[in-house]
Amino acid sequence: AREAARLLELAAQGRDDEHGRRGVLVRLAQVTARFDPAAAERRLGELLEAARAGLLDAEQVQPLAGLLLAQGQVTEAAALLPAAVGEPAASPLDTLVDTPAAVSERLLHSARLTDATVAPLAQAVRSLLCSEHPERAVPWSRNLLEEARRCQAPGWSAVFAALHAEALLRMGDPRGAYAHATEALEALPERGGSFPCGPAAVLIRACTVMGRFTEASRFADRQVPKGVLAGLHGPAFLRARGLYRLAVNQPHAALADFLEAGRIMEDGRVDRPAFLPWRTDAAEALLRLGEGARAEQLALRQLATADAQRPYVRGVSLRIKALTGDPKRRSAVLGQAVEALHRCGDRVETARAMAELGRALQAEGSAAKGSAMVRSAWNLAKEAEATALCREILPDAPLAAAPARDRAPAETPATAAGPKLSSSEQRVATLAAQGLTNREISAKLYLTVSTVEQHLTRVYRKLQITSRGDLPMGLEPLPAPTRV
Repeated sequence: AREAARLLELAAQGRDDEHGRRGVLVRLAQVTARFDPAAAERRLGELLEAARAGLLDAEQVQPLAGLLLAQGQVTEAAALLPAAVGEPAASPLDTLVDTPAAVSERLLHSARLTDATVAPLAQAVRSLLCSEHPERAVPWSRNLLEEARRCQAPGWSAVFAALHAEALLRMGDPRGAYAHATEALEALPERGGSFPCGPAAVLIRACTVMGRFTEASRFADRQVPKGVLAGLHGPAFLRARGLYRLAVNQPHAALADFLEAGRIMEDGRVDRPAFLPWRTDAAEALLRLGEGARAEQLALRQLATADAQRPYVRGVSLRIKALTGDPKRRSAVLGQAVEALHRCGDRVETARAMAELGRALQAEGSAAKGSAMVRSAWNLAKEAEATALCREILPDAPLAAAPARDRAPAETPATAAGPKLSSSEQRVATLAAQGLTNREISAKLYLTVSTVEQHLTRVYRKLQITSRGDLPMGLEPLPAPTRV
């Protein structure tokens, strides 16, 4: 690819006609993106000016728009595409966010990774991330990353490693997200341009979730040129820095970052909560500052958007609404938030909402049920390695297990004298204690609903309890079975 880029550069210098030279420059930018996205981004400046002046034809505009999309510059790309296809301009993120998951997966099934397809494939993965099924982005981004490695294209590897990191973070896997975001940055020969803001944002958020605040600060405290914050990667970086600042008790600075991210998205007509829910982030900061009324307004505004029908947006919005609204309805609304967040697969946000639900139940007088929910939230956060959230939920609970020889057997209803739960019964009971319905448990464990009901009946009999609310908090999660 580097040799091809050198030859294309010589060809561009040797062309006398401007139209032909621009065509070579478009191809040169495509080839350069294989190994150096920052260098490719620099080459786009002249071509973008020519496109705005109407000097590029449709065959040149389409790949240029694809390069801009791969760089996260959706506003610039959207401004070019109507001239190429003869359609009125649309909101730049609408196509990405509103594409059905099935349509994105058809493209991912049918297209091989090439210079012409790298941008559409990256957009298809990002579309899955914003869909109601973000878990589907995990295998596709991993497959494309492996294909990019086989092609020995470090630029492509950086793009798909960054997307894979985002997908893992969305599913509540900060350690995996950290590893792949690091890989994305290390694949870049230089750190200039706007693209590195994307993987840097994932690193900041992953380190923050894992409680590695010193490491998060090394990325969050770097000076980023204002012009680099435009596009999709800039608001993502501002959001990540805001979440870090919130975690280290800097709510004023966090609020400024969230509001600036929102301003950039609104100005660029890319304000879609499915991509970045900045309103609930800002509401969280306002709650820390004691401004509950403003926080509630932001949560309600986000709930009023079309994207609030998506489980992730609905879940994070309902959690803030519950904390700012009528205390009498808090547990009911938090229950809805837990259900929505569980459906979207985000373990960290699910654990956060479960902890709030447990506290609400305790405040209502359901001490045992509330304590069980809080403990289940802590277990889920620990499973996700969300150390910071574990410390927030149960500050005094030990995060590291004692060596087996130093640890006495736990005397819980599941292990004390008397009938013990089978592994299947314990899996079902653990999920039931976390608030899952029988149907959700059946889907997660690949059982029929009838089988789940039978397991729970035996659990209740063995533990001498009568309902989910009585399930003990000593039940530890067991590995879920895998489908063969």
